[in-house]
Amino acid sequence: MPSFSALQKNTLFPDRPYLRSHPVEIFEIGAGVRWCNFSRPRQTRQIASRLADSAREILTASVEGIPGERELRVSVFNPIAVTRAGPVEIVLEIPADWPEFTDEFGFENKPAFRIFDSDSRELPYQRISQNREASRVRIRDIKFPELVPVREVRVAVEIQVPALGYTTLIVSGDATTGERATQPIVVAATRHPAIPAVAVSTTCLENEFLRVEVGAGGTLTILDKANGEIYPSLLEFEDSADIGDGWYHHQPVNDQKASSKVCAADVALLSNGPIMAEILVRTRMMAPESFDFRRGVRSGQLVEIVAESTIKLRRGQNFVEVVTRVVNPSRDHRLRILFPSGAKAKTFLADAAFDVVERPVALRTDNHLYREMEIEAKPQQSWSAVYDAHRGLAVIGDGALLESGVRDTPDRPVMLTLFRSTGRTVMTQGEPNGQLLGHDMAFRYRIAPLRGSPDRTAIFHSAQELAAGFKTCQLVAKDVALEKSKTSIPLQDSLFEVTGDAVVTSSRLVGKNLEVRLFNPYGHAIRSAVRAGNSLDVQHGRIVNFISQPVKFKITRRSRTIGFQLSPKQILTVSLPMQE
Repeated sequence: MPSFSALQKNTLFPDRPYLRSHPVEIFEIGAGVRWCNFSRPRQTRQIASRLADSAREILTASVEGIPGERELRVSVFNPIAVTRAGPVEIVLEIPADWPEFTDEFGFENKPAFRIFDSDSRELPYQRISQNREASRVRIRDIKFPELVPVREVRVAVEIQVPALGYTTLIVSGDATTGERATQPIVVAATRHPAIPAVAVSTTCLENEFLRVEVGAGGTLTILDKANGEIYPSLLEFEDSADIGDGWYHHQPVNDQKASSKVCAADVALLSNGPIMAEILVRTRMMAPESFDFRRGVRSGQLVEIVAESTIKLRRGQNFVEVVTRVVNPSRDHRLRILFPSGAKAKTFLADAAFDVVERPVALRTDNHLYREMEIEAKPQQSWSAVYDAHRGLAVIGDGALLESGVRDTPDRPVMLTLFRSTGRTVMTQGEPNGQLLGHDMAFRYRIAPLRGSPDRTAIFHSAQELAAGFKTCQLVAKDVALEKSKTSIPLQDSLFEVTGDAVVTSSRLVGKNLEVRLFNPYGHAIRSAVRAGNSLDVQHGRIVNFISQPVKFKITRRSRTIGFQLSPKQILTVSLPMQE
């Protein structure tokens, strides 16, 4: 895999002065072979992001109806192929000139607004945080962009969003009299019940399924209320030496492993209410600054590794969501998190491309006879799970955490690698940027207790939810007038939905056909179906191969649904023509 480093000034092309002052990305393809990118990946991401934003703006503006004078239209988009219902966090951009109210004795102003769903039902919400000095940019085709002052208010609200679709919320500015009235505006306080709250103390969160407590060293103890199983010492950070390269981890003979289990930790309750609560845990541990390759030992000079983990628990969810932020202060090391499962298991599961693989926990007994010995860290795409008949844990990432494993000790901990800091890349003289020194990194993952063999499809959906999140677009009447298309669309709609146990990996437009690729994650046959929205033609839908050629395959058609059976681990592609 090519590695890259960013140079502030171009030194490869001295005969091209116009390149000298531009940042250049240098890709090391091999010894002495270099290819310059000129920041194209960053530009590509920026262009793709803006195109996606523009598409959401057009869709939101084209929803039937026009927002009122003091209304904000908010579209919430669900990027995965299953319907999602439950708490959603949205940062609302409330216009700065909307009415506000003050609590108690006028110590703080708050924007006054109510939220309604697509059926005009008022939705209670939890006010999490606010920023009174924010702004948004209104981009217009033939005029300069306009900077609009807004109040950013982060709220949690429970809604349902169709699979690969959207729903529309209306946020209404709240006041008892209009702006043109002769009497002063009397603003109603928009409050909703704050109890029962998810946080039961500064260090403990609890909902219908789980109880989560922060203990010594910032570790977590989770109680699964369904079966009474307890999981202590979760979220222990482990730092060890790594003198390998970008491809392979190598543990030196003289290693020192640092653990956060008994280190100091600070705890703060960030938000609390009946829909969700979040706790910030700041863990500090000392680790060697680097590896002394001359002496073959880790440095005697220590640096402090600070890991800030935001622990979040929502109402109605059977997992804990965590975001861990680390600024890397040292070299030649690997930072992992341990999640002891206590499962009496000999194997564990991890996802792979179009598959779920089962691996032994213990390393092979003749491992010492191999030139390249097996190591306990293994690849994953999003998740790993270890379990027995009564208990277990699934640790689910967002697709950016690609190494995990289960250690062969009685507590069977899942080991999740956050990052490796190395100074060498294959076939180069060194690659110092691989040390990630000073990089501010954020890692997102979920911890889900298990009660026996896991629902693989549900875990895949959880990983996709974490990676995709929800996308939103917010427009006032002036924005709608700028972006609205000639065709109106309903307040809520779905492109398609997959039911059953199949997992969707992609959907793409091939000519005038939408191809949906999915697979069976189990070792036995399953049934599944694709339920199409109004824009797809089910009657002419068919099964195709990897190059879009029709193949014979038994399917059933019913109303707007195509049903089928998948053999163990089978990959299938469904092609649905777009409606004329």
